[in-house]
Amino acid sequence: LAGGLFSPFDDLLDNAEWLARCNLAPRVLLVGWDKLGILHDISSSIRAARALGLAIHGIVLATPDKADEATGNNALQIRSRPQLRAMRVVEIPRAPVSELRSHAELLTLAE
Repeated sequence: LAGGLFSPFDDLLDNAEWLARCNLAPRVLLVGWDKLGILHDISSSIRAARALGLAIHGIVLATPDKADEATGNNALQIRSRPQLRAMRVVEIPRAPVSELRSHAELLTLAE
């Protein structure tokens, strides 16, 4: 699904509500820019997903156009937080989708 967990799915539901109603046990990946603020976004999304009975399968951090002081450090921060330690975290470079299709770490998230 495009957008975030709380982006509209249709006129009545957001993506998280729709996924929760499907009862499909989907593999939910959180994808965000590796920059300042992503730790909050990930933590709040995981808590909200769990409240709806959704499991997060992994986290993908994408290199932003413009790096800031957090870029390159967020994966380590995620892995060091007790409530996030078990999450699979993949860092990806900024690249065309065609190049990312064969990215080895991304492929492990499909397992």
